[in-house]
Amino acid sequence: MLAACAGPGAAAPVPVPKEASEAMFVAWEAARVPGFSDAPDGSSLSDVEQALQAAEAARAADPNWAVPERFIDDWRHRPWLTLPERYGDHLGAARRGSAVGAYLAARLGGAAADRRMDQARRLDPLLAWAWHGEAWRSFGRGRLRQSITAGSEALRFARDPGERAHFAWALGRYLRADERDTRARDVLEGALGVDSGVEPLRPAERTMVELELALAEMTSVEDAAVRRGVQRGLGVLRRTGIPTQDRVTLALALSEIDDRLVVADEITLALLVAEGAAASATEAEALRDLRGRGVEPDSGEGEAGRNARRTRRDQLVLAFEQGPGDVLQRAILHWAEGLPAWLKGSDGLPMRPALQRIASKAIELDEESTAEAIEALGEALLQAGWFREARVWSRWIADPASSARVEEGAVRGGAILGALRALASRLDAREAFLASGSVAGDGVTSTEQGRIGSIGALREEIVRRFQSGGRAEDVSVEQPKIKYGPLGAILHPGPRYSVEDETLGRGSQGDIVPGIAELFGAMGRFALIGNGVGQGGPDATVLRIVGTEQRTGDHLGRAFRGTVFWCEGADVPGRFGRMGAAISGAALHEGYYVDLEMVAVEKAQWDDVRSRFLGKPGRIQAALAVRGARVPQAQRTETTPPLGAADRMRLAVMSQPSGGGLREVSLGELAHVVATHEEGHLCDRAEWYPLSFGRVMRLLSFASAHGFRSASIARALEERAQLVALCDSDDVRLAWIDILDAAESSGAGVTPHGGAYRRVLQGLVDRLEKEWRKGDWADADLDPERRWVDQLHRVDPERLRGLAVREAASRGLVE
Repeated sequence: MLAACAGPGAAAPVPVPKEASEAMFVAWEAARVPGFSDAPDGSSLSDVEQALQAAEAARAADPNWAVPERFIDDWRHRPWLTLPERYGDHLGAARRGSAVGAYLAARLGGAAADRRMDQARRLDPLLAWAWHGEAWRSFGRGRLRQSITAGSEALRFARDPGERAHFAWALGRYLRADERDTRARDVLEGALGVDSGVEPLRPAERTMVELELALAEMTSVEDAAVRRGVQRGLGVLRRTGIPTQDRVTLALALSEIDDRLVVADEITLALLVAEGAAASATEAEALRDLRGRGVEPDSGEGEAGRNARRTRRDQLVLAFEQGPGDVLQRAILHWAEGLPAWLKGSDGLPMRPALQRIASKAIELDEESTAEAIEALGEALLQAGWFREARVWSRWIADPASSARVEEGAVRGGAILGALRALASRLDAREAFLASGSVAGDGVTSTEQGRIGSIGALREEIVRRFQSGGRAEDVSVEQPKIKYGPLGAILHPGPRYSVEDETLGRGSQGDIVPGIAELFGAMGRFALIGNGVGQGGPDATVLRIVGTEQRTGDHLGRAFRGTVFWCEGADVPGRFGRMGAAISGAALHEGYYVDLEMVAVEKAQWDDVRSRFLGKPGRIQAALAVRGARVPQAQRTETTPPLGAADRMRLAVMSQPSGGGLREVSLGELAHVVATHEEGHLCDRAEWYPLSFGRVMRLLSFASAHGFRSASIARALEERAQLVALCDSDDVRLAWIDILDAAESSGAGVTPHGGAYRRVLQGLVDRLEKEWRKGDWADADLDPERRWVDQLHRVDPERLRGLAVREAASRGLVE
């Protein structure tokens, strides 16, 4: 609810002093330029430090202005993980009656953010940033009318050209989302105009508003407005000093316009003009990258994640394009080196025979290799299902017939995978989510819109793709379906029948599972096809295998066994992956898979923290010394906002006791945590399956405890599995980082994991509070006047393990 509305007769806000406005503009403009960096150039101050000095000058000129404080939070305290103390300063100011302090504390998030934003508006109804904060939070929750009302107030109370540009930009977005494009254009054009007595926007501020205006014009139904938008957008694209993501957004919008109004060459030319005028080598490189890769949407995983993907997949394709020689040899060795140790032999090469053949043949090749050796590598690539690599390698095969055979095989394999990806549009129909958690029978094939409505229908569609691709003339044998009662059903993923399968009459132990499991296996792929609780109907995930193994063991006294599929990249991501989630693994029939490509994306986060702090012992010490904001005892158990808690834990893991630097966390260490989580699911499976009367009753009791609601059941299963990881990972702090990351990303998300992990974190912090009050933690390095979540990185790992074990025991997970 909006509160403290100033009303139409409210006094006009006092403009920001000119010296404060000019100093803050210097800082803001610097931060927008691609390549804005904290690395100093020689003996000079870094770009960031210079900008921070300008922000501090602005703060000195106007101590009650929120903008410099926002900038200092974002560029000094957030990257160096000291935001909790800064949060405490803002809370203290709010308690003393500061509207700006209440706004700044609310901006950082948390359960009390709405209340503090209301407090800021009550203390100062003319505080534009408090209205903007309300508008932005409402926008994120889909409350468009509320965001437009509050955003209009923010714009009305702007005290500075930079504020006017920012609030007009934001209000334009709210209006466009509400399909009020004409009003959006009016607001943005008004901000660009010059009214009497109003300081005009400066060039960089005009660019920010013009970019949003161009987007609003290009989505208009009026041809004249679209033409204006195209010309405006091309003009903005030619300028320098624009954030890379803003430039990508604009270029994407231009690329979707009718060819009669703009052609691809015009977009490329605009980027070339900007590249020629770039103010720095970093900006020029960013523009070249944008031109070179073509305009494509951002996946949301950040630059570190995109680089990790290139390292694990695209770099190999690029190396094969270079032909025999050092480049290919180094790329193969680098790729093999990145695999977890348990997937490699004593020679450091993959143990999986198909991949070992590729690696050994590629390493042996040089510029003088025989035509037969080059052809043999092409055949090895094809047999392993490395279709992209095989296709580029076919150009190096001298014999035309052999080259054509390898290329044709690669094209056929790639076409099948492409056709399977195209099924996603039918699997992701809206009705699938409305039926979330239901297990459709084989009699239901599709809706009138063509949505695939059952596992059987999905299998038939997949077989059809294989047959049209020439990979299967006849697949008459269906692989068995495995049903898990209310939890869902899957097609047996293979590769071979187990003892349990033989006992249940599915097939003889050790025999290859027939049907599409065998077809995918022949392509070097693993496919998970089924319908799980909370997953919105039947789905398919297809991944490239780098190794398989059998694992048995126990966690907390509960046994598990199963086949592990170690994979590297999804040719067909599952539904949650198609919606943008980073899925590192999933449990399945008597086993699970781990996607090392997704684990590499997580590793990139670690590498980012390491590179940021490497060689900066003072920064490390300051971050690890954080104890957090002083709060009343009732707020000690708050888990949001975590304010960098996950990265502080990462830093604690990497810090060397000797003070010698930061160690690098390996892909294998992170993969181990994913595996332990999935093994937690297998422990549950062993208790509930194979189905019998007693197990069915236990399963029904579990489902009943969660109201038979698929979302609640799915979340509870993830909570249980993550508690196992928190108890039994080699370094439990890596599993704690997962739940702290979930608290940092407080949105609903598309998977049950985020909500489950946040519940686990809250439960652990609540348990710590209870045990503290009993005196169990009196000797721990914790300050009871501060929030526990800000200090978890200071707790001994084994004490964290013990806390998780006690929580797991309370949920019946310890035998």
